[in-house]
Amino acid sequence: MANKKRTIAACFSSQKERELVTALLSGLGYDVADFDAENGTLPDLYILDAPSAVRIGRQVLALKQTTDVFLPAMVALRTHEPIGSWLADGFDDCLREPFSKTELQTKVAMLLRLRKQSEELARRSEATYHAIFEATGTATLLVDEDTTIIMANETNLVVTGYSPEEIIGTKWTKYVSPESLETMLKYHKARRGDSEKAPERYETKLINKAGDVREAILDIGLLPGTKKSVVSLLDITEHKRAEQHYRALFEGAPAMYVLTHNEGGVPIIAECNELFLSTLGYTRTEAVGRPLADLYTPESRRALLDGGYHRAMNGRFTSEERQLVARDGRIVETLLRTLPEIDAQGKVIGTLAMFVDLTDMRAAQDAMKASEARYRALFENMHTVMLVIDPENGDVVDANPAAEHFYGWSREALMRKKRGGPAKSDRV
Repeated sequence: MANKKRTIAACFSSQKERELVTALLSGLGYDVADFDAENGTLPDLYILDAPSAVRIGRQVLALKQTTDVFLPAMVALRTHEPIGSWLADGFDDCLREPFSKTELQTKVAMLLRLRKQSEELARRSEATYHAIFEATGTATLLVDEDTTIIMANETNLVVTGYSPEEIIGTKWTKYVSPESLETMLKYHKARRGDSEKAPERYETKLINKAGDVREAILDIGLLPGTKKSVVSLLDITEHKRAEQHYRALFEGAPAMYVLTHNEGGVPIIAECNELFLSTLGYTRTEAVGRPLADLYTPESRRALLDGGYHRAMNGRFTSEERQLVARDGRIVETLLRTLPEIDAQGKVIGTLAMFVDLTDMRAAQDAMKASEARYRALFENMHTVMLVIDPENGDVVDANPAAEHFYGWSREALMRKKRGGPAKSDRV
């Protein structure tokens, strides 16, 4: 087994990239194969780029579940592509493209080392291996009834900062944040009594080797026929921070924001901020889950369903005026800007709608128009001579009928006076 030459399946949508990766892997002493789910022979490791993972990733993850030993799968991502969703789906690691030969060698060696360990475990105890390496996630522990860590894989170093040698034999409770410890112990006890009272997955807070508190998702199950727990850890700290930052921006925005998801061509409110709720007078419970069109006037509803929503769902930015109806019947004039909401695979799953309330602006415009009308009426009907002079150059820019009568010139002639004065023909 130690001398076995390892085979790696490299699946890349670009032929040029596949040839480059094949050359690197061959130079490191590995055999390189294509993805082939039909021949019954599995490689020791899968490496896929994101387009290939979208296309055949489910098949690869399904194959991982059929083998008695750990079958690692790694996805190569561009710099801007998020990692978390791939790890959550079941991929074991990620590479950032473009990557160096050293990076590729390190990642491949680590995953193949885990595979070798799993092969050795399988020979000693097939049941123990199966439970540990079939659990969701990559950082995996085997925990005894008294919370002692019996086994740990290498990936725990990435999540906790501890190598397997450092944590095996220590208590699991040592790595749990005090605020999460009581809940963890409660679930740990319940799992060995009334298992229905202990969730298989829950969020908790862990403390890593550096002393930092990390947010994590735990997937836990009992090893068949024992009271030992198989614990899989997924660090979601950065995801949580990004989520909190997004929520702060979402709620603090000076506009009404609404997230929708698509149900049969109809936008359904999935989330909205407080400004949207307070402007229209609805509670979150009343708004979320309703068709967005329910809150439109009939005219705006027709415009939404006849074209606006269709354009947004086809990936186009839209900007249109819409009328919302408040709970008390008020009509709220808005400017609507809509963006498509896209998931990690690039599929449009809904929209992000931003409504800017035009009520105050429209009121100010109406007031300005009324003021201008009153000024013009007063200016035109004054018996006193009225001239409006540009202070920069002294030009006459307006004159009332009294000025025309006094000077004997038309308004247009008076406005030309600075440029040489009016002609005799301009007299009225």
